[in-house]
Amino acid sequence: MTTSELRFTTPTELLAALPHLLGFVPTNDFVAILLGPEDDEKGLAVRAAIRCPITLTQSQAEAFPLSCNLSADRFSAAVLIAICEPRFDEHAYYTLDTLREALVLSGIPVTARFMLDSVTRHGKWLNVDTHRYGAVKPYTDSAATAQGVYDGRVIAASRADLAAEFEATASAAELADAEELTEELVAATATALRRAITERTAPDEQLAARTAAVITAHIGLRDGFLRLGAGHERSAGWVWTRIAAQHRGRIRAELLTMAALAYYCGADTVRAGLALQHAETAAEDDDAALPSLAELLSVALQERLPPNVLSTVIPTREKAPIPGTTF
Repeated sequence: MTTSELRFTTPTELLAALPHLLGFVPTNDFVAILLGPEDDEKGLAVRAAIRCPITLTQSQAEAFPLSCNLSADRFSAAVLIAICEPRFDEHAYYTLDTLREALVLSGIPVTARFMLDSVTRHGKWLNVDTHRYGAVKPYTDSAATAQGVYDGRVIAASRADLAAEFEATASAAELADAEELTEELVAATATALRRAITERTAPDEQLAARTAAVITAHIGLRDGFLRLGAGHERSAGWVWTRIAAQHRGRIRAELLTMAALAYYCGADTVRAGLALQHAETAAEDDDAALPSLAELLSVALQERLPPNVLSTVIPTREKAPIPGTTF
């Protein structure tokens, strides 16, 4: 995940916020917290959080900075964390060494390394370098979690549960031949989608079919529909994902790309990345080109651009109007 605002003054606060930062509860995972250049006495300024499985090999750990495109000009320092069962402790300890060495060689100093067994219950964390212990509190008691819930962020129980959000379901019927793609239909579809997004309600099969027909009819309509998530970006990502689940091939790739942009603008880059992965697969299944917007988002993820930068790619109403609406 990429962020630019969160600051933490204690290890306990930082560790309890991990599910908020990742979008899921880490279990048997390594997490690298990348810090921004504006760190000061107010606390650690978290810019990105990257998760790797606890089974990470030594060679994978050595290649970590390169594979994640991390550089010293964008990240001033890092904190490394291992959340794992006791049976992984020895492996985690040595892998933390390798990860630190790899980051330092990339010009990114590691300010602290922590080990703990869970973020779901009270316990203790260990600072591997100072051998100091501290209290772990459940992530459900974290101020960051509370703020995320207030903002509409959803924390999955595991990464597997998060990944399951992007699985395909039963296919939606195509738009009936008798139902022409008129201005009235476009406006009705946009209105229904805006309601589904603001109320976070699951789109039915008819709305899924109409949406697919509209966004594939003209690139300008697709661009206009991107604005429907304004102010409700994470909910928009969820709705686009639910609609994409009912489609296949090129149409599914387009819808998942829209979901990826919405999630990215909502500072949920974990879900944005998963949406893009599934979009690539859907395009390949149809032997179709990946949407150019998806390619742009892939670059943004690699460069870890701030979410507010991506919001500027959404066209204004003047450039991409939705006929019959004021959206």
